[in-house]
Amino acid sequence: MPKRRSDPVKTKPAKPYADFPMFSHASGRWATIMHGRLGYFGAWADAVLQKYLDQRDGLHAGRTPRVEGNSLQLRDLVSQFLTAKQRKVDADELKTSTFGEYYRVGSRRLIEAFGGTRLTDDFVTDDFGQFRAQLAKMLRPSELDQQ
Repeated sequence: MPKRRSDPVKTKPAKPYADFPMFSHASGRWATIMHGRLGYFGAWADAVLQKYLDQRDGLHAGRTPRVEGNSLQLRDLVSQFLTAKQRKVDADELKTSTFGEYYRVGSRRLIEAFGGTRLTDDFVTDDFGQFRAQLAKMLRPSELDQQ
């Protein structure tokens, strides 16, 4: 004879409104599928819409949601790097032309590719592989090796 469940089966709640971006999962949590991966956003009883909205852009870009913390934005990281390199130029330890290349790559290419507000905690190794592939479409092989 089959074993009977001792706990009552939960009734899945309906979406709060028609365009609600998640569905009620059998685990008792709100969930969504992006890029073939299932993501959970909290218990049915919790207010999870804000959590979804906070993580939505990263999820649609295929990134793992970040853990809240003190992270640096890409534009701030690039700015700090360029400030350090400018000090080397000022001390005659770095050529102005080399600084110009750092500026072009950091300010233009990185920020255009990833967005200046992207948090540095969000980066994974594959991001830079994809970035190099984008550069390969735009640059000659001799220029690509210099990037």
